[in-house]
Amino acid sequence: MKRIVSFLKATTLGELLVLLPVVVALILLTNAEHAGAVKSGLLSVGTGAGCIVFVTEDHRNGKPSICIPETPNTGTGTVKIISKELVRPLHVRIANIAYTLQQWGVGSAKLLEKHGNYWDGRPEGESR
Repeated sequence: MKRIVSFLKATTLGELLVLLPVVVALILLTNAEHAGAVKSGLLSVGTGAGCIVFVTEDHRNGKPSICIPETPNTGTGTVKIISKELVRPLHVRIANIAYTLQQWGVGSAKLLEKHGNYWDGRPEGESR
């Protein structure tokens, strides 16, 4: 608690206002354990190319809503409704993804490696 108070005393109001959207986004995005929570995904944007996205809502009609986050501020981005076949889940903690995006993608290789380790040699989509 002392560290937080010291940080707040040393930080200007302008700096806090810049950090606020990032903190709010992380709080909202990290609670992905329950149904209806935001989940991470990999959007297919061409042959062999992908984009890290947040799957924000499942419409149950095969067209989920996704957010394509901006970097380094993951609290902003573009919302699109797409075909479910274009996005696949990423089995990586959303906080790790948000951190990587805040670093302009540095660390994305580790994220994809963690996702690959989750499947442990099984075909993607096969239950554990």
